[in-house]
Amino acid sequence: MVDMVGHKELQFIEKYPCEFFKAFNQDDIDVNVVKWTTFMGKTLENKTNYYEYRNKIDSKLKGSCSDLQDVFKSFFTEVRMCLVR
Repeated sequence: MVDMVGHKELQFIEKYPCEFFKAFNQDDIDVNVVKWTTFMGKTLENKTNYYEYRNKIDSKLKGSCSDLQDVFKSFFTEVRMCLVR
């Protein structure tokens, strides 16, 4: 279950990074950050996969919605703590 949700989340963020991170700035949307970062961390599994994916998303955000960099950095810091060791 975690793998399936994690893979869908990774695909969604890769395709719609601005929309995903904008959701964190909206008061009317209740995002469970712990669950989402845990799903991603377990799916990415290790630091190599994590940094490759993080860099890919970072470059997309810089080109489209650089105002979300702080939210992105905070989120991915949490994901890194959830990597399978």
